[in-house]
Amino acid sequence: MERWVGTVLQPEVALSWSRLEADGVTRASWSVREPFILALDDGTSLVVEPSYDHLELGPASERSGRFRDFAGRPEGKLFGSDAPAPHRKARLRWVEVKAGDRVTVSGQVVERAFGDGGGHRSAPGSTPSRVEAIRVVLGDPREEPASGLREASRARIPISAILMLVGACLSALLSVRAFLAADGGLMSPAAPDGAIFALGFVALALTLFWYGAHPPGFHVRAAPVDPRPKGGPLWLSGLTYTLVGAPLVLVDGRTVDGRFVNNHGMILGFGAVAVAGCLGWVLITGWNTARLGRLILRARPLAPGERGEWGRLVGTVDDPTPVLGGDAAMAVTRELEWDDSGEHELQTEAHEVAGFLLRTESEAIAVDAGSSTWATDVRRFVRRTGLWRSVPVGGRLLLSTEVVPQGAAAVVAGRVRGDEAPRLRSSGPESLLLFATAPGGDPLAALRRVRFRWLLLVGALVAAAVAVAVLHVATLDRLPEGVFWLPDD
Repeated sequence: MERWVGTVLQPEVALSWSRLEADGVTRASWSVREPFILALDDGTSLVVEPSYDHLELGPASERSGRFRDFAGRPEGKLFGSDAPAPHRKARLRWVEVKAGDRVTVSGQVVERAFGDGGGHRSAPGSTPSRVEAIRVVLGDPREEPASGLREASRARIPISAILMLVGACLSALLSVRAFLAADGGLMSPAAPDGAIFALGFVALALTLFWYGAHPPGFHVRAAPVDPRPKGGPLWLSGLTYTLVGAPLVLVDGRTVDGRFVNNHGMILGFGAVAVAGCLGWVLITGWNTARLGRLILRARPLAPGERGEWGRLVGTVDDPTPVLGGDAAMAVTRELEWDDSGEHELQTEAHEVAGFLLRTESEAIAVDAGSSTWATDVRRFVRRTGLWRSVPVGGRLLLSTEVVPQGAAAVVAGRVRGDEAPRLRSSGPESLLLFATAPGGDPLAALRRVRFRWLLLVGALVAAAVAVAVLHVATLDRLPEGVFWLPDD
């Protein structure tokens, strides 16, 4: 997806969209949806054809009042027999793109005009003459603040992780009481089993904490190199572990209906599966990100003017035509749409750029970001309505967007080619690696933190697995013999 910034020349009104809400009923309409001519900043112009399959338009203006104030509008007439009483509250939202407006258009080239022009964003010797618009946003993105950005590591802590820690504390308390009650001979199976069950809770809590921090992941365009972590399966696993395992622990080592209960085998299995499952999940969803981060950190810093050798450069992202996404100007974004529960991924989309400039201390180098393997620890969360996506009008979505913002501090690993026009471009898989952090930050330090947290989590889960094995082996000879689950009559 490419982007163009310019001024609408004609027609007088190119796009007009409106939506009227009243008493929980919504009606929307397109009154104008016509191709328009966009005058670019370089003096050229192109024809923009709005997509009829999928078009985003914004930001919207808003006006509130009574239904009688809007009843005469086209949206009001669409209510028909569902029209509320004239005195009921209503809200009108609308967007209009007309001649003279500054807009940012994102879409794909339909037709090119060949000539002598060209640039690092264009095919050699050609310039776009006709494009299909997927997104049209009013305003110049370079004038928009980046106030909507925040680091991914500052995301919310899942409530489910806190509940897992509470379960771990209660299980550990049962274990300690059983250990203290042992007099050196046989001990209640509740002693090791409570500790094993607590370690399973700890493994789930640590994994949920890590998921809640929204760890950065590398992507090739929209496709992640590691499977994307999702909270739903984790939360469901923790709930199942609690509901099935807690009754086993509560009756462990007790006499029920005259029969001694020893659930050691069952609880050992539950704890081992929980710890091993969390460890496997963390390895699967973070291995490649940690590996690629290591490649960037181990790459040799390139000297000013050095060409053709693999190495890394640290600089600032300077994108002449950044994407406008809500309240942030971005160079590269990845968007995930979630429903209101926050657990269901609806769509993944990449707003790619053909390139931006990486400004180092000594030079400016063009980076072909569209072909790079990239990651960022900057994330934006915002709620949008059906205006922005092909969802039922009025539907609300939580969008999570990973962004490389304008002015971001970035480290790029690859080979610089070209003396007069230096350029970093992918020559194969993982040949151009990019990691970015917030403006003014240290990308190398941020990348080290990402790897350290992942390695620390893996180490903690391995230690939990070892502890489960040690508890089983060390206490097996001290558990009552001849009983398993419920003894025979």
